[in-house]
Amino acid sequence: MKANYALKLDVFEGPLDLLLRLIEAQELDIYHVSVAEVTDQYLAFWESLDIKDLDTASEFMVMAATLLLLKARMLLPHPVPASEAETQETDPSRELALMLADYRQIKILAQYLQQLEAGHGRVYHRPAVHERGLAPGDLKDLLAAWTRMVEAAGRAGEQRRALARTVARRRVTVMQRMAEIRRTLRRRSPAVACFTELVAGTTSRADIVVTFLAVLELCRLGYVHLEQEETFGEIKILPGEG
Repeated sequence: MKANYALKLDVFEGPLDLLLRLIEAQELDIYHVSVAEVTDQYLAFWESLDIKDLDTASEFMVMAATLLLLKARMLLPHPVPASEAETQETDPSRELALMLADYRQIKILAQYLQQLEAGHGRVYHRPAVHERGLAPGDLKDLLAAWTRMVEAAGRAGEQRRALARTVARRRVTVMQRMAEIRRTLRRRSPAVACFTELVAGTTSRADIVVTFLAVLELCRLGYVHLEQEETFGEIKILPGEG
């Protein structure tokens, strides 16, 4: 309840939650409390507010309804309990104590949530980083970039002299190269590789073609995605969603 709201009754003066606590502790007889007067005073207080606070109103309604229910049960005749257990179940004072305990727990949780909300306002989050995709281009641009890399890989004299030996050496399949590329990305932090790195030191044009096909197949399956910051630029390979 609002701190500036207080009841003024013949037998009590103060906030409503204090009134309920006194009744709970049996320091005040509920028979002497006028629920109608409590309600009239709160309605007058509500009308005087410039800004209506629904939280305050709902809090009062819960307390007033509890007070009214308990007083009605005290005034109305009820059967004599057959056992002590039934006496405890129908004891209004005990019921009020349980209700107030629940109410206090809810208030504590509400205050805790308000503190969390206030603290959250002092936290600044880094904005989301939008993933950069491929620069505008078409298949012709990609093939042109691949052609240049093939030519660069074949310029060295040692690479050209080794072409004659490629027939005898073991061929790497596209599936094997796909697995090697995925292992390479998993070992790296950050997980990124350039196409020129994957073919660095390769002495066979066939291996370069296999690597290129493996990259395209991984991209098609969603295991990697490709980035190219500029036309004919370096192709970067990053892990995908697959």
